[in-house]
Amino acid sequence: MSTARRNLEGALVMAGAMTAFTVNDTFVKLLAERLPIGQIMSLRGLAVLPLLLLLLRAQAGRLALRSVLEPWVLARAAAETVTSWLFLASIAALPLADAMVLFFSAPILLTVAAALFLHEPVGWRRWTAVLVGFSGVALAAAPAGAWTPAVLLPLAAAATSVVRDIVTRRIPTAVPTAAVSIATAGLVALSGFASLPWGWPAPTTGEALLLVLCAVLLAAGYQGFVHAVRTAELSVVSPIRYVSVPIAMLTGYLLWRHVPDTRMLAGALLIVGSGLFILWRAHRLAAAERRR
Repeated sequence: MSTARRNLEGALVMAGAMTAFTVNDTFVKLLAERLPIGQIMSLRGLAVLPLLLLLLRAQAGRLALRSVLEPWVLARAAAETVTSWLFLASIAALPLADAMVLFFSAPILLTVAAALFLHEPVGWRRWTAVLVGFSGVALAAAPAGAWTPAVLLPLAAAATSVVRDIVTRRIPTAVPTAAVSIATAGLVALSGFASLPWGWPAPTTGEALLLVLCAVLLAAGYQGFVHAVRTAELSVVSPIRYVSVPIAMLTGYLLWRHVPDTRMLAGALLIVGSGLFILWRAHRLAAAERRR
Protein backbone atom coordinates (compact mmCIF):
# COMPACT_ATOMS: atom_id res chain seq x y z
CA MET A 1 0.00 0.00 0.00
CA SER A 2 1.31 3.48 -0.89
CA THR A 3 2.20 6.05 1.75
CA ALA A 4 -0.70 8.30 0.70
CA ARG A 5 -3.25 5.49 1.04
CA ARG A 6 -1.80 4.45 4.40
CA ASN A 7 -2.11 8.05 5.57
CA LEU A 8 -5.73 8.22 4.46
CA GLU A 9 -6.57 4.94 6.21
CA GLY A 10 -4.74 6.02 9.35
CA ALA A 11 -6.54 9.36 9.46
CA LEU A 12 -9.98 7.76 9.16
CA VAL A 13 -9.19 5.11 11.79
CA MET A 14 -7.79 7.77 14.14
CA ALA A 15 -11.02 9.77 13.84
CA GLY A 16 -13.00 6.68 14.86
CA ALA A 17 -10.63 5.91 17.73
CA MET A 18 -10.85 9.45 19.13
CA THR A 19 -14.63 9.29 18.94
CA ALA A 20 -14.58 6.07 20.98
CA PHE A 21 -12.16 7.56 23.50
CA THR A 22 -14.20 10.76 23.91
CA VAL A 23 -17.48 8.94 24.47
CA ASN A 24 -15.65 6.69 26.94
CA ASP A 25 -14.33 9.78 28.76
CA THR A 26 -17.88 11.11 28.97
CA PHE A 27 -19.05 7.93 30.69
CA VAL A 28 -16.01 8.00 32.98
CA LYS A 29 -17.00 11.53 34.01
CA LEU A 30 -20.46 10.23 34.90
CA LEU A 31 -18.98 7.34 36.90
CA ALA A 32 -16.47 9.61 38.64
CA GLU A 33 -19.31 11.45 40.35
CA ARG A 34 -19.36 8.53 42.82
CA LEU A 35 -16.47 6.15 42.07
CA PRO A 36 -12.75 6.95 42.48
CA ILE A 37 -10.82 7.37 39.22
CA GLY A 38 -8.38 4.59 40.16
CA GLN A 39 -11.27 2.17 40.74
CA ILE A 40 -12.78 3.08 37.35
CA MET A 41 -9.43 2.55 35.62
CA SER A 42 -8.96 -0.85 37.23
CA LEU A 43 -12.49 -2.22 36.78
CA ARG A 44 -12.71 -0.92 33.23
CA GLY A 45 -9.33 -2.42 32.43
CA LEU A 46 -10.28 -5.81 33.86
CA ALA A 47 -13.48 -5.75 31.79
CA VAL A 48 -11.66 -4.84 28.56
CA LEU A 49 -8.96 -7.53 28.84
CA PRO A 50 -11.23 -10.48 27.85
CA LEU A 51 -12.36 -8.56 24.76
CA LEU A 52 -8.78 -7.85 23.76
CA LEU A 53 -7.76 -11.48 24.35
CA LEU A 54 -10.49 -12.60 21.97
CA LEU A 55 -9.26 -10.10 19.39
CA LEU A 56 -5.69 -11.32 19.81
CA ARG A 57 -6.70 -14.94 19.34
CA ALA A 58 -8.65 -13.98 16.20
CA GLN A 59 -5.71 -12.00 14.83
CA ALA A 60 -2.80 -14.30 15.54
CA GLY A 61 -3.67 -17.27 17.76
CA ARG A 62 -2.60 -18.19 21.28
CA LEU A 63 1.14 -18.03 20.69
CA ALA A 64 0.89 -14.31 19.94
CA LEU A 65 0.21 -13.68 23.65
CA ARG A 66 3.97 -13.86 24.19
CA SER A 67 4.36 -10.67 22.17
CA VAL A 68 2.73 -8.76 25.05
CA LEU A 69 6.11 -9.02 26.80
CA GLU A 70 8.07 -7.45 23.92
CA PRO A 71 10.25 -4.63 25.35
CA TRP A 72 8.80 -1.95 23.06
CA VAL A 73 5.25 -3.09 23.85
CA LEU A 74 5.89 -2.81 27.59
CA ALA A 75 7.59 0.56 27.10
CA ARG A 76 4.51 1.86 25.30
CA ALA A 77 2.24 0.54 28.05
CA ALA A 78 4.36 2.30 30.67
CA ALA A 79 4.23 5.60 28.76
CA GLU A 80 0.45 5.31 28.40
CA THR A 81 0.07 4.64 32.14
CA VAL A 82 2.14 7.70 33.08
CA THR A 83 0.20 9.82 30.58
CA SER A 84 -3.13 8.68 32.02
CA TRP A 85 -2.21 9.54 35.60
CA LEU A 86 -0.65 12.91 34.70
CA PHE A 87 -3.72 13.92 32.74
CA LEU A 88 -6.09 12.80 35.51
CA ALA A 89 -4.02 14.74 38.04
CA SER A 90 -4.22 17.83 35.83
CA ILE A 91 -8.01 17.55 35.68
CA ALA A 92 -8.11 17.39 39.49
CA ALA A 93 -5.81 20.42 39.92
CA LEU A 94 -7.00 22.68 37.08
CA PRO A 95 -10.26 23.64 35.40
CA LEU A 96 -11.06 21.03 32.75
CA ALA A 97 -10.85 23.57 29.90
CA ASP A 98 -7.35 24.67 30.96
CA ALA A 99 -6.11 21.11 31.28
CA MET A 100 -7.54 20.11 27.90
CA VAL A 101 -6.06 23.01 25.96
CA LEU A 102 -2.62 22.47 27.50
CA PHE A 103 -2.73 18.74 26.84
CA PHE A 104 -3.66 19.39 23.22
CA SER A 105 -0.22 20.83 22.66
CA ALA A 106 0.68 17.16 22.12
CA PRO A 107 -0.11 17.08 18.37
CA ILE A 108 2.22 20.01 17.74
CA LEU A 109 4.94 18.40 19.87
CA LEU A 110 4.35 15.13 18.03
CA THR A 111 4.59 16.73 14.59
CA VAL A 112 7.91 18.30 15.56
CA ALA A 113 9.14 15.00 17.03
CA ALA A 114 8.04 13.08 13.91
CA ALA A 115 9.99 15.48 11.70
CA LEU A 116 13.10 15.51 13.92
CA PHE A 117 13.35 11.90 15.09
CA LEU A 118 11.40 9.86 12.54
CA HIS A 119 12.43 11.98 9.54
CA GLU A 120 8.88 12.18 8.26
CA PRO A 121 8.37 14.77 5.50
CA VAL A 122 6.13 17.54 6.80
CA GLY A 123 5.03 20.11 4.23
CA TRP A 124 3.77 23.60 4.87
CA ARG A 125 0.15 22.49 4.42
CA ARG A 126 0.35 20.04 7.33
CA TRP A 127 2.16 22.54 9.52
CA THR A 128 -0.54 25.08 8.76
CA ALA A 129 -3.34 22.60 9.51
CA VAL A 130 -1.76 21.67 12.85
CA LEU A 131 -1.36 25.31 13.86
CA VAL A 132 -4.91 26.14 12.80
CA GLY A 133 -6.21 23.19 14.82
CA PHE A 134 -4.28 24.22 17.90
CA SER A 135 -5.44 27.83 17.59
CA GLY A 136 -8.99 26.43 17.53
CA VAL A 137 -8.34 24.54 20.76
CA ALA A 138 -6.91 27.70 22.33
CA LEU A 139 -9.95 29.70 21.20
CA ALA A 140 -12.43 27.07 22.45
CA ALA A 141 -10.84 26.78 25.91
CA ALA A 142 -8.40 29.62 26.50
CA PRO A 143 -6.56 29.26 29.82
CA ALA A 144 -7.15 32.11 32.26
CA GLY A 145 -5.88 33.22 35.64
CA ALA A 146 -2.48 33.45 37.28
CA TRP A 147 0.25 30.95 36.51
CA THR A 148 0.43 27.91 38.78
CA PRO A 149 2.85 24.96 38.80
CA ALA A 150 -0.14 22.69 38.16
CA VAL A 151 -0.08 23.75 34.49
CA LEU A 152 3.03 21.58 34.17
CA LEU A 153 0.88 18.45 34.68
CA PRO A 154 -1.01 18.52 31.35
CA LEU A 155 2.15 19.66 29.55
CA ALA A 156 4.00 16.70 31.06
CA ALA A 157 1.12 14.44 29.95
CA ALA A 158 1.42 15.85 26.44
CA ALA A 159 5.16 15.15 26.44
CA THR A 160 4.77 11.56 27.65
CA SER A 161 2.06 10.99 25.06
CA VAL A 162 4.59 11.97 22.39
CA VAL A 163 7.02 9.41 23.84
CA ARG A 164 4.21 6.84 23.76
CA ASP A 165 3.46 7.46 20.10
CA ILE A 166 7.10 7.39 19.01
CA VAL A 167 7.60 4.14 20.93
CA THR A 168 4.52 2.75 19.17
CA ARG A 169 6.29 3.18 15.85
CA ARG A 170 9.22 1.12 17.17
CA ILE A 171 7.07 -1.94 17.91
CA PRO A 172 7.86 -4.73 15.40
CA THR A 173 5.22 -5.12 12.70
CA ALA A 174 4.91 -8.83 13.59
CA VAL A 175 3.39 -7.88 16.95
CA PRO A 176 -0.44 -7.91 16.66
CA THR A 177 -2.24 -4.68 17.51
CA ALA A 178 -4.33 -6.54 20.10
CA ALA A 179 -1.15 -7.54 21.96
CA VAL A 180 -0.18 -3.88 22.27
CA SER A 181 -3.66 -3.04 23.53
CA ILE A 182 -3.57 -5.88 26.08
CA ALA A 183 -0.28 -4.70 27.55
CA THR A 184 -1.55 -1.12 27.74
CA ALA A 185 -4.93 -1.97 29.27
CA GLY A 186 -3.35 -4.40 31.73
CA LEU A 187 -0.74 -1.98 33.06
CA VAL A 188 -3.19 0.93 33.29
CA ALA A 189 -5.66 -1.32 35.17
CA LEU A 190 -2.92 -2.55 37.50
CA SER A 191 -1.88 1.01 38.31
CA GLY A 192 -5.45 1.84 39.33
CA PHE A 193 -5.18 -0.52 42.29
CA ALA A 194 -2.93 2.08 43.92
CA SER A 195 -6.13 3.85 44.99
CA LEU A 196 -7.53 0.77 46.76
CA PRO A 197 -6.32 1.77 50.27
CA TRP A 198 -8.54 4.88 50.08
CA GLY A 199 -11.66 2.75 49.64
CA TRP A 200 -13.67 1.44 46.68
CA PRO A 201 -17.48 1.65 46.96
CA ALA A 202 -19.45 -1.24 45.44
CA PRO A 203 -20.71 -0.25 41.95
CA THR A 204 -24.45 -0.32 41.35
CA THR A 205 -25.90 -2.44 38.54
CA GLY A 206 -26.15 0.63 36.32
CA GLU A 207 -22.55 1.59 37.05
CA ALA A 208 -21.38 -1.96 36.32
CA LEU A 209 -23.13 -1.89 32.94
CA LEU A 210 -21.60 1.50 32.19
CA LEU A 211 -18.15 0.13 33.04
CA VAL A 212 -18.69 -2.71 30.56
CA LEU A 213 -19.71 -0.19 27.90
CA CYS A 214 -16.58 1.82 28.70
CA ALA A 215 -14.55 -1.36 28.24
CA VAL A 216 -16.01 -1.91 24.74
CA LEU A 217 -15.29 1.70 23.77
CA LEU A 218 -11.80 1.50 25.25
CA ALA A 219 -11.05 -1.68 23.28
CA ALA A 220 -12.19 0.00 20.06
CA GLY A 221 -10.18 3.10 20.88
CA TYR A 222 -7.00 1.19 21.71
CA GLN A 223 -7.24 -0.93 18.56
CA GLY A 224 -7.95 2.02 16.31
CA PHE A 225 -5.37 4.32 17.86
CA VAL A 226 -2.53 1.80 17.73
CA HIS A 227 -3.45 0.76 14.17
CA ALA A 228 -3.53 4.39 12.99
CA VAL A 229 -0.18 5.27 14.56
CA ARG A 230 1.48 2.13 13.17
CA THR A 231 -0.04 2.59 9.71
CA ALA A 232 0.22 6.29 8.88
CA GLU A 233 2.72 9.07 9.40
CA LEU A 234 2.45 10.65 12.83
CA SER A 235 2.31 14.14 11.35
CA VAL A 236 -0.86 13.10 9.46
CA VAL A 237 -2.81 11.29 12.18
CA SER A 238 -1.81 13.59 15.05
CA PRO A 239 -4.04 16.57 14.11
CA ILE A 240 -7.05 14.27 13.80
CA ARG A 241 -7.10 14.07 17.61
CA TYR A 242 -8.57 17.54 17.68
CA VAL A 243 -11.96 16.10 16.68
CA SER A 244 -12.41 14.98 20.28
CA VAL A 245 -13.04 18.57 21.39
CA PRO A 246 -16.26 19.20 19.41
CA ILE A 247 -17.43 15.68 20.27
CA ALA A 248 -16.91 16.49 23.96
CA MET A 249 -18.95 19.68 23.48
CA LEU A 250 -21.79 17.64 21.99
CA THR A 251 -21.82 15.02 24.75
CA GLY A 252 -21.62 17.79 27.35
CA TYR A 253 -24.74 19.37 25.93
CA LEU A 254 -26.64 16.09 25.64
CA LEU A 255 -25.87 14.94 29.19
CA TRP A 256 -25.38 18.15 31.19
CA ARG A 257 -27.13 20.70 28.93
CA HIS A 258 -23.94 22.75 28.69
CA VAL A 259 -24.34 25.17 25.77
CA PRO A 260 -21.01 26.27 24.19
CA ASP A 261 -20.58 30.03 23.78
CA THR A 262 -19.61 31.75 20.52
CA ARG A 263 -15.90 31.54 21.27
CA MET A 264 -16.05 27.79 21.84
CA LEU A 265 -18.12 27.21 18.70
CA ALA A 266 -15.68 29.23 16.61
CA GLY A 267 -12.82 27.17 18.01
CA ALA A 268 -14.67 23.95 17.23
CA LEU A 269 -15.08 25.05 13.61
CA LEU A 270 -11.33 25.62 13.32
CA ILE A 271 -10.61 22.25 14.90
CA VAL A 272 -13.00 20.33 12.66
CA GLY A 273 -11.81 22.27 9.61
CA SER A 274 -8.21 21.38 10.38
CA GLY A 275 -9.00 17.66 10.71
CA LEU A 276 -11.11 17.66 7.54
CA PHE A 277 -8.31 19.35 5.63
CA ILE A 278 -5.87 16.64 6.69
CA LEU A 279 -8.35 13.99 5.49
CA TRP A 280 -8.93 15.83 2.20
CA ARG A 281 -5.18 16.20 1.63
CA ALA A 282 -4.57 12.50 2.30
CA HIS A 283 -7.42 11.59 -0.07
CA ARG A 284 -5.99 13.80 -2.82
CA LEU A 285 -2.52 12.28 -2.52
CA ALA A 286 -3.99 8.78 -2.56
CA ALA A 287 -6.03 9.59 -5.68
CA ALA A 288 -2.97 11.08 -7.40
CA GLU A 289 -0.90 7.95 -6.74
CA ARG A 290 -3.68 5.72 -8.07
CA ARG A 291 -3.68 7.67 -11.34
CA ARG A 292 0.05 7.09 -11.88
